[in-house]
Amino acid sequence: MKTETLLTKYNMFSEIAFGGPAMAGFKIRTAAQRDIGILVRQRHLMFEEMRHETAAQHKIGDDSSHEWATSMMEQGLFKCFLVTSERGRVAAGGCLWLREEQPGPGHPARRTPYLMSMYMEPKFRGKGLGSLIVKKAQRWSNKRGYPHMSLHASKMGRKLYAKLGWKRIWEMAIDLE
Repeated sequence: MKTETLLTKYNMFSEIAFGGPAMAGFKIRTAAQRDIGILVRQRHLMFEEMRHETAAQHKIGDDSSHEWATSMMEQGLFKCFLVTSERGRVAAGGCLWLREEQPGPGHPARRTPYLMSMYMEPKFRGKGLGSLIVKKAQRWSNKRGYPHMSLHASKMGRKLYAKLGWKRIWEMAIDLE
């Protein structure tokens, strides 16, 4: 079969599977328990880039994140996606936490997919991998009947989410220490 025909078939498959044109050399997969170390590392690096904490603070966060992610994954409340390069190197990742939402007008208590821990290795940024993960998470959530998703966007991620149709809502916080 000609290379052009194979590429066309790959692009058609990619548009069906990923919702967009093929990203040559990258694959997306669901993370498993064995990947929790990778997910914790990505979360650590994400926080390191957003704000500078001490090594002791990172250790507390890393240890707690590992334990929390393990428990949530075992309960089926934590779904993560990893993008790998053609050499099998993890290039990016992102997770959905099915967090409990309180009852409100028109709906009972329910779980809502919360997109979190989005991280792209610096070498792989600007290649559309964040979009790939967000679209995969949106399709996964939609297929399971969730009516909406939420996230807290870092300054780095805001453009990506806006481009994909996410709307800003207001949430406020206060440090009590």
